[in-house]
Amino acid sequence: MAFERLSERATWGRLLLAGLALGAAFATKFSAPILVPVLIVLGLAAVVAPEPMASAFSRSARTIESRAGRATHAAAMLAGMGLMALVVLWGSYGFRGQLSPDPVVRAEGRALLDEPGRGALAAGVLRAADLGLLPEDYVRGLLFVLEHSEAVSSRIARPHPSSRSRLPSRRRCPSSSCSSSRPS
Repeated sequence: MAFERLSERATWGRLLLAGLALGAAFATKFSAPILVPVLIVLGLAAVVAPEPMASAFSRSARTIESRAGRATHAAAMLAGMGLMALVVLWGSYGFRGQLSPDPVVRAEGRALLDEPGRGALAAGVLRAADLGLLPEDYVRGLLFVLEHSEAVSSRIARPHPSSRSRLPSRRRCPSSSCSSSRPS
């Protein structure tokens, strides 16, 4: 909704609200990274839409009608939202990038982050933390959710063989021993 309003008529207030909403999503939900491709698709849809974009960042509103201008405008709006989201995310972690100020605790936490064989997405997120773009605590939580959500989705598709043993079994008793426990 915030991006739709922003793409209809871009103002500083709408950009601020859309960025805050995106930042709040990232700060509260580890599933928020799915919003990145969604917002890119929405930005592309705004570029190819028949109605013109309006920009009111200066004192007078102007209409953007060319495809190149609309693409540049949409990219600038998405970049502005992304920067605002990063500020909100960092603020929610107290603007601390490291897991802990204690070097021993930080080394133990980093060892968990640096486990090999996590895939391209995890490697990218870890690289962003190494470059100081994302807080290490956020990356740690995000990687935890990514690893465990893959395990859950694979169990949903195909139950684990040991799951049958956890279900309570229905015992059948011989008719002579069960007849005394049946109500008459």
